[in-house]
Amino acid sequence: MHQAGVSAVAIAFAVTANAGVADLAEKAKTEGLTYAIINIKPWYYNDDQGRLTGADVENLRAALAGMGIDKFNPIVTEWSSIVPGVKSGRFDVGAGMYITPERCKEVAFTMPYAVIVPALVVKNGNPDKIKSWEDFKNNPILKVGVYAGGAEVGYMVKSGVANDNIVQLPDQNSLIQALVNGQIQAFNVGLGQANEIAAQVEDLEVVKDFKPPE
Repeated sequence: MHQAGVSAVAIAFAVTANAGVADLAEKAKTEGLTYAIINIKPWYYNDDQGRLTGADVENLRAALAGMGIDKFNPIVTEWSSIVPGVKSGRFDVGAGMYITPERCKEVAFTMPYAVIVPALVVKNGNPDKIKSWEDFKNNPILKVGVYAGGAEVGYMVKSGVANDNIVQLPDQNSLIQALVNGQIQAFNVGLGQANEIAAQVEDLEVVKDFKPPE
């Protein structure tokens, strides 16, 4: 695996630093766990029957089932509120996320269970010929959207992208609308999510031959 902020980064569920897994498991047996999520495919979404599913949801179900637990209460929230919400006790468990030194100071993490490959979503035809984060560093006019509070902000700044070129937005719909309306020229999400968006929004596509940062 590369260094943090490049082509693949481990993610994990967050739990409060002062509440261990055993404590949460005991609570789950009687009350269920509050589980902070955001509505994005392929990680969290409702299927045709209205049942919550997705890669992260099923990972949590499998982990809890191994402890004899089948009860949790999902709460849809904004990405930037997950870590503060877990830290404050509003949520027992947070959505899967990149493990960073900064977040480890705030909450505890389980073992990593997946890697995320970054991708850029642009308008069809990629009119600005964007191929990498380098393009935002070299052209101050270009703007890239990211989730507010996402680890990508720090990674981009470390790679040389100016803060003025980074637009932080609260959710997937905001990223899509900002791109469609021309407020940004691309947005950065995981490859799985990027492919789902491109399949659903006919005016958008995933950058081909994307060059992840070194």
